[in-house]
Amino acid sequence: MRRDVLLIAALAVALMGADAAGDDGTAAPAGIAPANTTLAAVMAAHRKAVGRLAPGVPRTRTEQWNVHLEGLDGTQTSAEAGKDDRNDSTLGPFHRADGTFGGRGWHQNENGEVVLEHGLHQLDDVSDRAVATQSKGVTLLGAVAAPVAAYVVKVAPPGGRIEYLYYARDTGLLVRRDRSVRGRRRITTYADFRTTAGLTEAWHVHTTDGRLENDGDYTMTALALGKPVDPSLLAIPAAKTPVSLSGPRVSVPIKMIGDRIIIPITIAGHTVDFQMDSGASGIVIDDAIVDALKLKTYGKGTGDTAGSYSEGSTIVPSMTFGGVTMTDVQAQSLPFTFWSDAKTPVAGLMGFDFIDGAVMHIDYLDGTLEAIDPKTFVPPAGAKALPIALDDDVPLVDVGIAKAIGHLFIVDTGADRSALFSTFVAAHPGDVVDQGLGDQMVASYPFVTDFNGVGGTVKYRPLQVGPLTLAGIVFPKWLFQGTHDAPAFEADDFDGLIGQDVLRNFDVYLDYAHEKIWLVPNARYNARWG
Repeated sequence: MRRDVLLIAALAVALMGADAAGDDGTAAPAGIAPANTTLAAVMAAHRKAVGRLAPGVPRTRTEQWNVHLEGLDGTQTSAEAGKDDRNDSTLGPFHRADGTFGGRGWHQNENGEVVLEHGLHQLDDVSDRAVATQSKGVTLLGAVAAPVAAYVVKVAPPGGRIEYLYYARDTGLLVRRDRSVRGRRRITTYADFRTTAGLTEAWHVHTTDGRLENDGDYTMTALALGKPVDPSLLAIPAAKTPVSLSGPRVSVPIKMIGDRIIIPITIAGHTVDFQMDSGASGIVIDDAIVDALKLKTYGKGTGDTAGSYSEGSTIVPSMTFGGVTMTDVQAQSLPFTFWSDAKTPVAGLMGFDFIDGAVMHIDYLDGTLEAIDPKTFVPPAGAKALPIALDDDVPLVDVGIAKAIGHLFIVDTGADRSALFSTFVAAHPGDVVDQGLGDQMVASYPFVTDFNGVGGTVKYRPLQVGPLTLAGIVFPKWLFQGTHDAPAFEADDFDGLIGQDVLRNFDVYLDYAHEKIWLVPNARYNARWG
């Protein structure tokens, strides 16, 4: 079941939901008492407790797990040989996989689409390396008696994730890990430790974010160390797509409403309006539509974007629009509806799983959308290439703001306005000083301080900054929404959004197959900046 499918999604969407308030995982656990030991001694005891692979045993492994997550049962199979690894998970009717092959990370989603990753997110890796080397930001806080008698180590290295590690005082084993993820405390507990070929590992793992419906339970049923691993268990799977086109270049019927791309889609004889949203890492359909169409739902959990909402998964047998057909599409079902105008209720988002299936050409001036076969696509003359990374199933690009460069800006066709996230603003205070318009807007409209997002609202402050540089194109000034107090919406370490207000100045080609977005300045751009 896909997690965090609404990575960012549309900025101007109103849903029923509550703010994702609660324990953000940054505070130290309660009840810490002084410990008569040192960090070095705790880590040495841990290494001794874990042990090491017996001499002569090859560094290969395979694992099998039973999984229960969000009301669904499934399995997970993992294989590792040298530096290559692969994990295959089946949960209900859904399969996904991820791994590392030839030094490159990859993942495959429930609709079969494969992404080669660029390793952009380093929070966890930085923290793991800090623990391994006991470097800056790793400290022994003391000892606790509950929920388990353990020594507590805080992990907060520069550029890393805040974590609290619990090492059992009697065994030295890591029995609990608290992590701060997108504004919530995520707790993982480890139990049923067994020793195989000299290594002691947990055979039972439980995860929770404090909401029972999101709990995960993992039980290892088989472990083999040092045995030969079939190379097919490590290979990157062949990519698939649920998208098929009637020709090499097809027109997609749309309604362009205020630069929002609305697609009327036929499902089981009924027409439902969806918004094309490159900021959504999957496909979303309103749960009322799912119920009306009598589509089966699988699992139930709580997601977070601008706020919290109940979500499940469904399979849509067929979606047709113009010369495009999508078959057996995994989608997220959740409370989702907004009115793009007085006559157009929108009940879903067409994100990565749709956009990845073709090169999508958006003509903002003419209000048209084309889907082009990636095998026949040739970039148009004069197009500016914007390299993208799809690690999170959304296009991530480099953006210059004054003298600063952010590598994790999301190109978001669902966002009415571009945004700067609080982490970027905090990291580059000298480059995001308002150049006048933001302060004027605050003075004129002091009570307009938030916008609607998926599941709730997001607080922001208008900021006029610049120059803005994108694909070598320079805009002297640009008005952004500077978001704050929205960790779930900002999603850890992202820098911001490039929305419709920028994109509308171009013919845009979303070319996921070649990891590019192509920008062709249009008449609107030329009239102002050309």
